[in-house]
Amino acid sequence: MSKDIIEKTITLLTDGDRNRIFQSGYISKGVNETFHEAFARYVDESSATKEEIEMVTGVSKASIYRYISLKDDTLPDTDTLILLCVGLRLYYQRSMYLFYLAGRQLNLRIEKYQICDFYLNGCGFTREMTVYSLNELLAERGFGTLGKGISI
Repeated sequence: MSKDIIEKTITLLTDGDRNRIFQSGYISKGVNETFHEAFARYVDESSATKEEIEMVTGVSKASIYRYISLKDDTLPDTDTLILLCVGLRLYYQRSMYLFYLAGRQLNLRIEKYQICDFYLNGCGFTREMTVYSLNELLAERGFGTLGKGISI
């Protein structure tokens, strides 16, 4: 699959999304929301299929199903969560909400995660900020790549 196809699969935030970012309910649907509920909602709102998400993130469909299933308590590790958030082009506050619900955090004292945080901040607004380009940059800097499904 070409880099161009991967980059065009998941859309950027729309003007409507940008206007709704600070409205109540855009990030969270309630104090008792679980990671699985929030992630499922974000996937539904993206209108992307599980296959498209797998294609742009390299995260398997089986894992994606586990993360949206209310019957499974499996949570993604930090690197997988980065792949999902960048691949879905989530607004930064939504990404950080998922990190919080999953009990994960970025150690910003580590350069690899500084780069990832930069991508998490911009992926919803900048077409060039994709999992593919993130992995290219990480590899150039000697950190290897996140995940194993998207080759560079």
